[in-house]
Amino acid sequence: TGMGLGASHQTGWSGLVAKRREPMLMQGEDPASIVGKAPPRMEGHTIYSSVCVPLMRQDELIGVLNLNETVGQRSFTEQDLAALQFFAEHAAIAIGNARLYAKERESVVRLEELDRLKSDFVATISHELKTPLTAIIGAAKTVARKGGVMKPEHHTSFMDMIDRQGNRLLRLIEDVLVAARIESGGRVLRRELVDLREIAQEVM
Repeated sequence: TGMGLGASHQTGWSGLVAKRREPMLMQGEDPASIVGKAPPRMEGHTIYSSVCVPLMRQDELIGVLNLNETVGQRSFTEQDLAALQFFAEHAAIAIGNARLYAKERESVVRLEELDRLKSDFVATISHELKTPLTAIIGAAKTVARKGGVMKPEHHTSFMDMIDRQGNRLLRLIEDVLVAARIESGGRVLRRELVDLREIAQEVM
């Protein structure tokens, strides 16, 4: 006796069952007349009797369950077909649940990865925002305490630092907002030529 789990693209009896989505009991010369061929063989043995049922989950065909008699000592009965149908129903549920579990597990892994990326993003942004804020607060406190006795060039230097770091902070916030708009599909990037020497000079 042979048993197989096949997909819907198989030919022969399994193909017919997959196409009709109905169980089939075949024995003797019936298979030849149904399939239009001589009785098939499996691993060198003639198949004398066969029961074949579709594996259905809701309205989806996920495979075909096939049981073959290759010894010739017995023929499958309607009771055998009913038993195989009962088994197939539970097998289809188990296979469907396994697929659902795998899909849900993939979703969990993806959500965990997104959560990690979010944490990294928040940590990076917090660090980038903290740097100019610290400079602004420090310069502002210095000017507030010693502004009256500062030399004009020192006062100007601290005010320039506040302005420079404030603009840096503004650019960082704008970058975050642009990234959010791109993520939501509300903004489209455009490509343009830039002068890298000018950017390097500005950074220096």
